[in-house]
Amino acid sequence: MPAAAIPEVGNSAARPSPSETWQTLANRGEYRASFELAQHDGFERICRSSSSSELLSLAEASRFAGHIESAFQALGILRIRFGGSEDAAVAAFQLGRITSNGSRAANWFRTYLREQKRGELAREASGRLLEALSRSGDRAAAQAAANDYLDSYPHGPHAAFARKLLNP
Repeated sequence: MPAAAIPEVGNSAARPSPSETWQTLANRGEYRASFELAQHDGFERICRSSSSSELLSLAEASRFAGHIESAFQALGILRIRFGGSEDAAVAAFQLGRITSNGSRAANWFRTYLREQKRGELAREASGRLLEALSRSGDRAAAQAAANDYLDSYPHGPHAAFARKLLNP
Protein backbone atom coordinates (compact mmCIF):
# COMPACT_ATOMS: atom_id res chain seq x y z
CA MET A 1 0.00 0.00 0.00
CA PRO A 2 1.54 3.37 -0.95
CA ALA A 3 2.16 5.74 1.93
CA ALA A 4 -0.38 8.22 0.60
CA ALA A 5 -3.14 5.58 0.81
CA ILE A 6 -2.77 4.90 4.54
CA PRO A 7 -6.09 5.43 6.34
CA GLU A 8 -6.71 8.48 8.48
CA VAL A 9 -5.83 8.17 12.15
CA GLY A 10 -7.14 10.08 15.14
CA ASN A 11 -8.66 13.49 14.49
CA SER A 12 -6.25 14.31 11.70
CA ALA A 13 -7.90 14.60 8.30
CA ALA A 14 -4.52 14.73 6.56
CA ARG A 15 -2.94 11.63 5.11
CA PRO A 16 0.78 11.06 5.58
CA SER A 17 2.88 12.72 2.92
CA PRO A 18 5.26 10.53 0.94
CA SER A 19 8.16 11.99 2.93
CA GLU A 20 6.74 10.91 6.31
CA THR A 21 8.17 7.88 8.01
CA TRP A 22 6.67 5.41 10.44
CA GLN A 23 8.75 7.17 13.13
CA THR A 24 7.25 10.62 12.49
CA LEU A 25 3.76 9.13 12.56
CA ALA A 26 4.50 7.26 15.81
CA ASN A 27 5.92 10.44 17.35
CA ARG A 28 2.63 12.18 16.57
CA GLY A 29 0.63 9.34 18.13
CA GLU A 30 -0.70 8.09 14.80
CA TYR A 31 0.01 4.49 15.70
CA ARG A 32 -2.17 2.69 13.19
CA ALA A 33 -0.77 4.71 10.29
CA SER A 34 2.75 4.26 11.68
CA PHE A 35 2.31 0.49 11.93
CA GLU A 36 0.80 0.23 8.45
CA LEU A 37 3.63 2.25 6.94
CA ALA A 38 6.20 0.08 8.74
CA GLN A 39 4.44 -3.00 7.34
CA HIS A 40 4.50 -1.48 3.86
CA ASP A 41 8.19 -0.59 4.17
CA GLY A 42 9.12 -4.06 5.47
CA PHE A 43 8.55 -4.61 9.18
CA GLU A 44 11.23 -7.30 9.52
CA ARG A 45 13.79 -5.24 7.59
CA ILE A 46 13.03 -2.27 9.85
CA CYS A 47 13.51 -4.49 12.92
CA ARG A 48 16.90 -5.63 11.61
CA SER A 49 18.15 -2.11 10.85
CA SER A 50 16.61 0.15 13.51
CA SER A 51 18.26 1.48 16.64
CA SER A 52 17.11 0.20 20.02
CA SER A 53 15.08 3.35 20.69
CA GLU A 54 13.42 3.03 17.28
CA LEU A 55 12.53 -0.58 18.07
CA LEU A 56 10.90 0.52 21.33
CA SER A 57 8.89 3.07 19.37
CA LEU A 58 7.95 0.50 16.71
CA ALA A 59 6.79 -1.92 19.41
CA GLU A 60 4.71 0.83 21.01
CA ALA A 61 3.12 1.77 17.67
CA SER A 62 2.40 -1.90 16.98
CA ARG A 63 0.83 -2.41 20.40
CA PHE A 64 -1.33 0.70 20.24
CA ALA A 65 -2.39 -0.24 16.70
CA GLY A 66 -3.61 -3.57 18.08
CA HIS A 67 -0.83 -5.75 16.63
CA ILE A 68 0.54 -7.39 19.77
CA GLU A 69 2.45 -10.13 17.92
CA SER A 70 4.36 -7.48 15.97
CA ALA A 71 5.14 -5.70 19.25
CA PHE A 72 6.50 -9.00 20.61
CA GLN A 73 8.60 -9.37 17.47
CA ALA A 74 10.13 -5.89 17.69
CA LEU A 75 10.87 -6.26 21.41
CA GLY A 76 12.35 -9.73 20.96
CA ILE A 77 14.63 -8.52 18.19
CA LEU A 78 15.66 -5.55 20.33
CA ARG A 79 16.64 -7.93 23.15
CA ILE A 80 18.72 -10.02 20.76
CA ARG A 81 20.41 -7.16 18.89
CA PHE A 82 21.01 -4.90 21.89
CA GLY A 83 21.34 -7.41 24.75
CA GLY A 84 22.75 -5.91 27.93
CA SER A 85 21.64 -2.38 27.09
CA GLU A 86 19.21 -0.29 29.10
CA ASP A 87 16.77 -0.43 26.18
CA ALA A 88 16.95 -4.24 26.20
CA ALA A 89 15.91 -4.16 29.86
CA VAL A 90 13.06 -1.77 29.00
CA ALA A 91 12.03 -4.24 26.28
CA ALA A 92 11.84 -6.95 28.97
CA PHE A 93 9.57 -4.69 31.02
CA GLN A 94 7.39 -4.03 27.98
CA LEU A 95 7.22 -7.75 27.20
CA GLY A 96 5.96 -8.29 30.75
CA ARG A 97 3.29 -5.64 30.23
CA ILE A 98 1.93 -7.19 27.04
CA THR A 99 2.17 -10.83 28.10
CA SER A 100 -1.18 -12.11 29.31
CA ASN A 101 0.25 -15.25 30.96
CA GLY A 102 1.06 -14.42 34.60
CA SER A 103 4.09 -16.72 34.85
CA ARG A 104 5.64 -15.42 31.64
CA ALA A 105 4.94 -11.82 32.61
CA ALA A 106 6.58 -12.45 35.99
CA ASN A 107 9.67 -13.82 34.23
CA TRP A 108 9.92 -10.69 32.09
CA PHE A 109 9.57 -8.38 35.12
CA ARG A 110 12.23 -10.42 36.94
CA THR A 111 14.46 -10.06 33.89
CA TYR A 112 14.05 -6.28 33.96
CA LEU A 113 14.84 -6.19 37.69
CA ARG A 114 17.88 -8.42 37.24
CA GLU A 115 19.19 -6.22 34.41
CA GLN A 116 18.22 -2.83 35.91
CA LYS A 117 17.88 -3.35 39.68
CA ARG A 118 17.86 0.40 40.27
CA GLY A 119 16.48 1.33 36.88
CA GLU A 120 13.88 3.95 36.19
CA LEU A 121 11.15 1.29 36.03
CA ALA A 122 12.28 -0.80 39.02
CA ARG A 123 9.42 0.20 41.33
CA GLU A 124 6.83 -0.34 38.60
CA ALA A 125 8.40 -3.66 37.58
CA SER A 126 8.38 -4.80 41.22
CA GLY A 127 4.70 -3.94 41.56
CA ARG A 128 3.78 -5.56 38.26
CA LEU A 129 5.73 -8.63 39.34
CA LEU A 130 3.40 -8.89 42.35
CA GLU A 131 0.37 -8.69 40.08
CA ALA A 132 1.75 -11.26 37.64
CA LEU A 133 2.67 -13.73 40.39
CA SER A 134 -0.75 -13.31 41.96
CA ARG A 135 -2.42 -13.95 38.57
CA SER A 136 -0.26 -17.03 38.04
CA GLY A 137 -1.38 -18.52 41.36
CA ASP A 138 2.16 -18.85 42.71
CA ARG A 139 1.31 -17.77 46.24
CA ALA A 140 4.75 -18.45 47.77
CA ALA A 141 6.56 -16.46 45.09
CA ALA A 142 3.97 -13.66 45.32
CA GLN A 143 4.47 -13.43 49.08
CA ALA A 144 8.26 -13.38 48.72
CA ALA A 145 7.96 -10.63 46.10
CA ALA A 146 5.54 -8.76 48.38
CA ASN A 147 8.12 -8.79 51.19
CA ASP A 148 10.79 -7.52 48.78
CA TYR A 149 8.46 -4.82 47.49
CA LEU A 150 7.60 -3.57 50.97
CA ASP A 151 11.29 -3.58 51.98
CA SER A 152 12.10 -1.35 49.00
CA TYR A 153 8.89 0.66 48.56
CA PRO A 154 6.90 0.65 51.82
CA HIS A 155 4.75 3.55 50.57
CA GLY A 156 4.78 2.64 46.88
CA PRO A 157 1.67 2.37 44.73
CA HIS A 158 1.56 -1.43 45.16
CA ALA A 159 2.17 -1.41 48.94
CA ALA A 160 -1.48 -2.08 49.85
CA PHE A 161 -1.62 -4.95 47.38
CA ALA A 162 1.64 -6.36 48.78
CA ARG A 163 0.23 -6.23 52.31
CA LYS A 164 -2.92 -7.96 51.12
CA LEU A 165 -0.83 -10.76 49.64
CA LEU A 166 0.95 -11.20 52.97
CA ASN A 167 -2.22 -11.02 55.08
CA PRO A 168 -5.05 -12.53 53.03
